Amino acid sequence: MEFGLKGRRAFVSGSTSGIGAACARMLAAHGATVVVHGRNRARADKVVKDIVEAGGRAIAVLGDLSDDDQVAALVDEVNTAIGGIDVLVSNAGDAQPFSPDWFAVNLEQWAGTYNRNVLSAVRLVQNFVPGMRERGWGRVIVIGSAAYSKPTIDFPAYAPGKAALVNIIVGLARVLANTGITANIISPGAVLTETMTSNLLPIAQAEGWTDTEPDVIERRLVAEKWHNCVGRMARPDEIAAAVVFLSGTLAACMTGSNIRVDCGETASFH
Repeated sequence: MEFGLKGRRAFVSGSTSGIGAACARMLAAHGATVVVHGRNRARADKVVKDIVEAGGRAIAVLGDLSDDDQVAALVDEVNTAIGGIDVLVSNAGDAQPFSPDWFAVNLEQWAGTYNRNVLSAVRLVQNFVPGMRERGWGRVIVIGSAAYSKPTIDFPAYAPGKAALVNIIVGLARVLANTGITANIISPGAVLTETMTSNLLPIAQAEGWTDTEPDVIERRLVAEKWHNCVGRMARPDEIAAAVVFLSGTLAACMTGSNIRVDCGETASFH
């Protein structure tokens, strides 16, 4: 299927592993020139190498998206290298701090989580979208989380930020009305990334389970704790497929949407 991405330029934040790396590889496979972003040179270069060896085009940039100056510097680097971007995929973020005690998370930690998960996306939008407006075409896609509608007890500062991103994207879509730019958010549930895979055994041990096979632990987690309608976690490529669709010409009438790619984990309608 042709998504109209040939000749487009895409920036994917946090794309040295997991969902971000899957998005970068798939966008490149469909013809986009991809900017791989991270904070580790070796990991970023590895993703670029994979893309180039598969016949795609990619460059790597580094920078901490929680820092204004570093964002400004990487945006200048991208604009100098490829003349701007057409597709912004804001994926970078984290779920820290972990704390079963809501009252143990101090205000500095709340602010840090908000900065890394929400303001990082806002910085990218403010820096890259003006160029899209000048060109009259663009796509903004934020990777959120199913946690936006069901706060997680162990990560009290995380879900509120994801809820904020949903609100931000709906408002941004209205701001960008009739500009040729769409803005959407994808809300995954549990995804079997490299990090999740490495955590399966410790999670099982913490639950007191004797299972040691990753696929067995995955199915048991879904069956007993993280219930969904598919019986497994999503894969990074399944999130990336939604990103590719929203990035292309076939999704021109989709804006201000929250796309849940969560295996039916969220038991509500919207």
